[in-house]
Amino acid sequence: MKISIIIQTRVGSDRLPYKCFINFNGYTLIEWIYRRIYKTKKANSIIFAIPNSKKNKVLYNYLKSKNLNVFRGSENDVVSR
Repeated sequence: MKISIIIQTRVGSDRLPYKCFINFNGYTLIEWIYRRIYKTKKANSIIFAIPNSKKNKVLYNYLKSKNLNVFRGSENDVVSR
């Protein structure tokens, strides 16, 4: 059985915009999350689900520069994303 882990993230937060890029000991928050999940032996793939909007283009480019799997979908409908 194939198991995929989906991490939903975005840059558009009212309380803390761009929080996924906050640096903790040399790594961004999304890098920390990815590194921890990557250690699991049960997952076949890890996919970042992000909104398909102009302001999330920087997030898309960042994830692709790290050679990570990215799916872009609706900004308002998180379930369909």
